Amino acid sequence: MVRDYAVQPGHPEPRGTVVADTPADPRLAEPRLGKAHRLEERLAEGSLGVVWRGVDTRSGEPVAVRVLPPDTVADRQELRRVLRPGSPVRTLRDPHVVAVRDYVEERRRVALVTDFLDAGDLRTILRSEGPLAPRVAVALASNVLAGLAAFHAAGLVHGDVRPENVMLPSYWRRLSPGSARLTDAVLPGLADRPVGTAEDDVYAAGAVLHEMLTGRVPFVGDTPVSVAMQHINDAPPPITDYAPETPPAV
Repeated sequence: MVRDYAVQPGHPEPRGTVVADTPADPRLAEPRLGKAHRLEERLAEGSLGVVWRGVDTRSGEPVAVRVLPPDTVADRQELRRVLRPGSPVRTLRDPHVVAVRDYVEERRRVALVTDFLDAGDLRTILRSEGPLAPRVAVALASNVLAGLAAFHAAGLVHGDVRPENVMLPSYWRRLSPGSARLTDAVLPGLADRPVGTAEDDVYAAGAVLHEMLTGRVPFVGDTPVSVAMQHINDAPPPITDYAPETPPAV
């Protein structure tokens, strides 16, 4: 999972305890994240926990916080190692990557504190706007590939490139560097999360571009296994079958 912000100069690495993770949790009356962050608004929930908009209480900056459900953490020691201060995941800083600010662990709860990007994720944009113009789709895909280049140069693999894990800032329509940023990379230590390879990352970025242009995923099937077999054995349908205006160069 990779989202983030650079840690502010002069401040120590924050440590703390997540005291709220679901709307029904009575501890929401005190939604603090350690000594440095506060949970403010529940944004989304998925297989990897609850995502909150929070605030860095030292600077007033917004942050995103993902509280991981206990059953997703298969190996706390490995997760702790991967997210230790100074590790590649914690030190990766690139305009095309949502960096990880902090890792919080206490009792049964663990949480990641990352940058907050106010336009949400690419999936939300595709649902509201449908297929994107080729110029826009190619520019966003270029940002995704630049983010992957940063991951791979650091010896990391993202492992889960899809529209839900491409975050957008409010100025994303400028199509400038940083208009799309990768988040939520697969972390060793999480249950049922194979990491994959750098080649898998690049292939997945191509599938994201296909969906941006056509509004459709390259393959559909009744089960994840059937879809995976199509990715392995079949060529994707030509983009121009669904988006005939796409330039041949794309």
